[in-house]
Amino acid sequence: MQFVGHINSVIVEHCLMEKLPNEVFSSKILRMRLRSEQNFLESVIGEEDKGAERRGMLEVDLDRLNTCLKALKGYNAS
Repeated sequence: MQFVGHINSVIVEHCLMEKLPNEVFSSKILRMRLRSEQNFLESVIGEEDKGAERRGMLEVDLDRLNTCLKALKGYNAS
């Protein structure tokens, strides 16, 4: 029985360990996994395109209003 267990171990080690560096830890597979994880995170915590566009427009409006406020403060001071 020990012999069969040893043969099973050798076969499993040979088949799996031989493929391990190329198929499990290859840079292509790791990049694919990283991209899929990033896409998942972006879908969970990211904002929609419309929200980002709206935020950008509001930031531009805020900058314009701050510029106007500074101009008005300077006008009131004189």
